[in-house]
Amino acid sequence: MESKLFGNFQWEPPTWLGRIFAGFKRLRQHRKAFNTCLFAIIGIIILGSGCLIWQHYKPTPKLAYVTLTTPNVVPVAQLNQNNTAQPATMVVNFTANPEAQVYDWTNMKSVAPLQNIKAEVTQGIGISPEIQGKWTWVSDSKLQLTPVKPWPAGVKYTISIGKNLLANKIKLPEYKYQFTTPTLQPVFTKA
Repeated sequence: MESKLFGNFQWEPPTWLGRIFAGFKRLRQHRKAFNTCLFAIIGIIILGSGCLIWQHYKPTPKLAYVTLTTPNVVPVAQLNQNNTAQPATMVVNFTANPEAQVYDWTNMKSVAPLQNIKAEVTQGIGISPEIQGKWTWVSDSKLQLTPVKPWPAGVKYTISIGKNLLANKIKLPEYKYQFTTPTLQPVFTKA
């Protein structure tokens, strides 16, 4: 009935498939070699699957994100009688979320090594062009630079953070950050 409707079908395997079947027939004749190849193929499949699963579920390091609080520039009119002013501090904030303004305790441990909190930092951080001042961990997520002199206006600075500055297992997406101090805007008043 089917041959009347559809005609006669005849299928012949491609030559490469025939070679594979012939290879299996030869292997079956050599039982030990066949079993070895079969176990090797199964082992490769299991090992490959395990590697893919591990790659998908392996632990990823916690990233801390950096936001800089740019210091203000003191205009000449605000200098005191000694021609000096209280310099503004520059703060490096570490957060678990790049959009967060406050450190999120639920997602991350202390960024600062605990023994360094409230202590002066002498290595692991740098600023270029160099400005004299004192780096201090104000909290476990806030690093502050208090300069000796006020910040000059319109200068671009680069902060370099060393990996040894941070607590173990804390990583940053990058270790160099830039900011520019504000420029002074002239204000004209009538005399």
